[in-house]
Amino acid sequence: RPDLLEYVSCAPLPLMAEGDPYYSAEATHIPLVTWANSEHPEICQAFIEYLYQEDNYLDFLAAVPVGMLPSIKGIDQNETYLSNPIVQQFSDEAAVITKAVEEGTAIGFEHGPSAQAGLLTSQGVIEEMFQDIITNGTDVETAAKAAEDKLNEIFATMVA
Repeated sequence: RPDLLEYVSCAPLPLMAEGDPYYSAEATHIPLVTWANSEHPEICQAFIEYLYQEDNYLDFLAAVPVGMLPSIKGIDQNETYLSNPIVQQFSDEAAVITKAVEEGTAIGFEHGPSAQAGLLTSQGVIEEMFQDIITNGTDVETAAKAAEDKLNEIFATMVA
């Protein structure tokens, strides 16, 4: 919905009390790897090499502007990247996200790996909640309660 673009932004997580240290639980690090037991490791490797060619990588970043920040050194200073109108529009948000990634940890992984956090971040429940609020106009409390119920149902499937 391009009509919502001017209303999209981000901010650091609020602090519990004034003077608390900066806190970020917003980092997500998803590596691209070729597994040793991959059926077609040469195809996997070729894809990774293709994606990270500069022109292809710039196209990829443009497909998800500021939702995916450059991870290749120097791309954030690349003229093509910097001249993208969306990147320019969201430069303040990019700075907020960059700090969160550099100083944060993935949600739920603040104290190391967590099975519950893995489920929380991999099932799309939170993303669906926001989509329901934004696209369907669902009341925030109603959408949050539905997400909580769904997550509790998912957590109940865990073997103790």
